[in-house]
Amino acid sequence: MPNLYLRLVLLPLIAFAIATLVIRAQPFDNTQLRALLLPENCPAPCFMGIQPGVTTAEEAVKLLEASGWVESTVYDPKLPLIRMTWNSRSPAWLNNTGAYNGSVMWVTKGVVDAFMLDTTLTLSDFLLAVGPPEGQRITLNYLEGGNYLFYTAFYARLGLSATSQGDCDGRRKIITYNDHLYLGYSSSTNMFGVRTQYTNSWVDVLHTTCPPYS
Repeated sequence: MPNLYLRLVLLPLIAFAIATLVIRAQPFDNTQLRALLLPENCPAPCFMGIQPGVTTAEEAVKLLEASGWVESTVYDPKLPLIRMTWNSRSPAWLNNTGAYNGSVMWVTKGVVDAFMLDTTLTLSDFLLAVGPPEGQRITLNYLEGGNYLFYTAFYARLGLSATSQGDCDGRRKIITYNDHLYLGYSSSTNMFGVRTQYTNSWVDVLHTTCPPYS
């Protein structure tokens, strides 16, 4: 029986190690991605000159529209948030298909507080560009009659987070390196305030699965 338990623990870890080696063996040009995620002329977290906790909503809209990457920008002070869609001139890693939930910036007292970018990236793309997370969290949630997995990698010093959501759809599923990625930006102060929530190990990630179909 102890041998069985040992196999149950080791097999997922071996599979994870193999997946890591495969990812590292893949050629990936992350120069442009790193330059956008970690710009030299703007302290992180920063995207296109927009810094959460610093840049006003009006300034953010002007920067977005001046970039030439935006198809449309909608600022609603009542919500308050900024929604943007990307055009064909935007970097390939920004999702402009509308297949997911889009990109949004949240505004507090007229200042951009945080934002989430819809991307075409996978978790492996991001990890190769930025490196291992400082912390991570995996949860199995139930919402409106369905189960889904929610994973977040956490980088407090950079004010960045990488989130992948896995819909269970009646089948057993784990978070994988190929899952679609949302990229989050928030002030480092805010992120340090919640860092105690991001304490899951890779064993936790591998063992948090959708419930079996019944």
